[in-house]
Amino acid sequence: MRDSQKTIKLVNELMGFYFKTGAKEMDVNVKDGEREVIISIQAQIGDVGPDQLEKLDDLNTPREAQVEEYYWELAGENNQYQELTLVGMMIDKAEIDYKDEKLEITVFRKK
Repeated sequence: MRDSQKTIKLVNELMGFYFKTGAKEMDVNVKDGEREVIISIQAQIGDVGPDQLEKLDDLNTPREAQVEEYYWELAGENNQYQELTLVGMMIDKAEIDYKDEKLEITVFRKK
């Protein structure tokens, strides 16, 4: 149950980023495997500024298993700017693809 709650919070944070960039329609795919959760979100979002793409570097924050149990509960609670650094601390890897005004973020989280 706790893993599914973490997945929901991760999706929420990522969708918040997309809404902040002006996306109106998103495709969300969640694969909850036995050993890994893969979340992929893609949307046609128009021109993304360099500051927004730079913010995605926060997803490459090393996973912090020691503090994850405390911080995961904070995800989704901030109505200000979405905390991609927090997402980065909860995942193992992120792949970001932006071309033709289409942004796809895929994150991988081992169980």
